[in-house]
Amino acid sequence: MKIKELQKLFSRWRGILLMFMVLFGANALAHWRFIRLDLTSNRRFTLSDSTIAMLRRLDDIVYVRCFLEGELNADFRKLRQEIRELFDEMRAYAGSHFRYEFVNPYSLGKGKDLREALRQLEEEGLQPTNVIDRSADKASETIIYPGAIFHYKGRREAVNFLQAQLNRDPLTVLHQSIESLEYECAKTIYSLLAGDIRKRIYFTRGHGELGSYETVDIYTALSEMYSVHKIQVNDRLGCIPEDAALLVVAGPDSAFSEGARFNLDQFVMRGKPIFWLLDKVEVNMDTMAAYGFTPALPRELNIEDMLFVYGARVNTNLVRDVRCDVLPVITGQYGGKPRTELMPWYFYPVVVSDESHMITKGLSNLRLKYASTVDTIRAPGVRKTILLRSSELSHAAFAPFRVGLHFVRMPPSRENFPKSNLPLVVLLEGRFTSVFKDRIAPKIPADSLPFKVREESPDNTRMIVCGTSSLISNVVDRRNGQPFPLGYEPASRTYFSGNKQFVLNCVNYLLGDSWLIPLRGKQFVIRLLDRTRVRENGTTIRLLNTLIPILGLSLFGIIFSIIYRSRYSHGY
Repeated sequence: MKIKELQKLFSRWRGILLMFMVLFGANALAHWRFIRLDLTSNRRFTLSDSTIAMLRRLDDIVYVRCFLEGELNADFRKLRQEIRELFDEMRAYAGSHFRYEFVNPYSLGKGKDLREALRQLEEEGLQPTNVIDRSADKASETIIYPGAIFHYKGRREAVNFLQAQLNRDPLTVLHQSIESLEYECAKTIYSLLAGDIRKRIYFTRGHGELGSYETVDIYTALSEMYSVHKIQVNDRLGCIPEDAALLVVAGPDSAFSEGARFNLDQFVMRGKPIFWLLDKVEVNMDTMAAYGFTPALPRELNIEDMLFVYGARVNTNLVRDVRCDVLPVITGQYGGKPRTELMPWYFYPVVVSDESHMITKGLSNLRLKYASTVDTIRAPGVRKTILLRSSELSHAAFAPFRVGLHFVRMPPSRENFPKSNLPLVVLLEGRFTSVFKDRIAPKIPADSLPFKVREESPDNTRMIVCGTSSLISNVVDRRNGQPFPLGYEPASRTYFSGNKQFVLNCVNYLLGDSWLIPLRGKQFVIRLLDRTRVRENGTTIRLLNTLIPILGLSLFGIIFSIIYRSRYSHGY
């Protein structure tokens, strides 16, 4: 009898015992080995391996104060929740070395003290955002600070999570801001870990390169991770510092001297990368604005033979592409004033990147201006990868020729655009041969050389050659001299975010920081509410969200009670 009672007791409690055994085993396994599961389709809650490795290398506390707190609308509450979940993931891998808190900036003081606290936040780099929240019967306006300040070993750095608006849809901006959260945080932590020991990037000067205003946006973006400077490249030996990790040659308009060429060549021979952005055809837009046309003239830079030996050639032509941006053109008079229309301008190709290389994977569209094609030349030991191409309907006309407004009337036909997939940007990797090998080098006393002359570079040397400097150049407002963000065209109010993404990817790749590239291109689907339907059916939706869970739980309880009674009402 006792045995039967024990069997009954075991049959009743075996489910509970089994559940406790499973929980005990899971806890033991979790204690023995760290496991996290991400069941989302796009792995949105999974940190990249590089971020995890960096978090596990922390030897001190990274403390984060996020100021996205307080009275927020639904969009920014969503952003705050995504930030909190990311911080929780980081803390799971970094342990006690990662801590964070959310702070309401308006709780930092009152009156004058509050104004001083907010001013200090802005001085540290946090950008305030004016949010206007409109409902059916009223509108409210709030200034928030969607950013955080990271602290590590006495150093601090601000990060802004919300991307620039730039006349884009707010939901698109929010979506892209959420996608870039891991990149922004990982980049900031990497910068804090590097401290003052950062890789040094030099923009060359002395040959008519792009000015400071034309490169201010990319200069600022690169300065968040690297130490960025300007350098005069001339005949003086050793003018390029030994600590230079990368040279950016952006838009020179005059020929390089023999000594400058020698310095650049030996920089490559030491295994250092160069990012070439060359305008091989000169087009004066002021002349075209005044007369309706301008001559496109070839430009000699005296580095053509260097690139030829390295494995590339920037042609003296201009690409026309059916897939293009627009140009404001005066088409007549209206009310005694000029009427301006935005017309397709084939010399502003819009490039859609492919997935063939990590630099271009996941990029948004790019916009170039007056770009030349880049041919690959046979060079033993050098691998060539075409990063950007024109569309299926394109053409390249060699200079000199006339660029005029008559091109806006050209039909986008195969007859006028017979070429396709013209190469615009090329990556070169491998062992480069010096252009001065078996040639007479500049007449320099051997004992005055600050470095050893090399005829070949190491095997893993890299460079990128682009047939236009517009890729890296931001527009400058002529009325007030203020620069626009890179990729933004004020005439059409269009923002091509791919320009900055591509340049940053190129720099990361050339400097060996490729782990940042997948973070910048991370994409996932955010399923947002349909605001129109919520506004029209808000009461019904709230009622259903309240009643359905209650009814579901009640139905489950009734079914469970019926099953329980049917099983145990007869004593078994």
